[in-house]
Amino acid sequence: SKVTIPSATTSPSPSTAFPGKLYEMLQTSAKYGFEHIVSWQDSGRSFKVHDSKAFVSEIMPKFFKQTKYKSFQRQLNLYGFSRITTLGSALKGGYSHPHFLCGRLDRLHMISRLQNGGSASSAAAALSSSSSSVASASAPTNNHKGTVSDNDATAPRISLDLTMPSDP
Repeated sequence: SKVTIPSATTSPSPSTAFPGKLYEMLQTSAKYGFEHIVSWQDSGRSFKVHDSKAFVSEIMPKFFKQTKYKSFQRQLNLYGFSRITTLGSALKGGYSHPHFLCGRLDRLHMISRLQNGGSASSAAAALSSSSSSVASASAPTNNHKGTVSDNDATAPRISLDLTMPSDP
């Protein structure tokens, strides 16, 4: 059965940004009878898309610019939402964010798009890998064989800001 949602579901709209549209959609899911497709769960601390095909064809066009479920998931990641992956949990497959709570419109302003254009986990992974490569590059060694001297014009130059004292 098709879901009928008026063009302007609530007034005023919480926000034109993605979190505001998502909040509006979830707040109206029971009112317009599409909570079997997407709804709040866990006492309003998370939400879940129950039927992704119906969500894409019936719900997304009413609330979002995205036309593909993967694009919707990417937006969730860009705004720092976490997917619930706890095995055996009724919440598994849902999404949560510490500031995205049912009935707490006042907290939406605390949700912002991540600056690096990626998910929090990919940002942490990038930071971790860059830290480990800098750590390995700056590890002190007593073996000076094969090092590049200042007079070697063919060697590539690498500039590192090292906080360790230099060798005597």
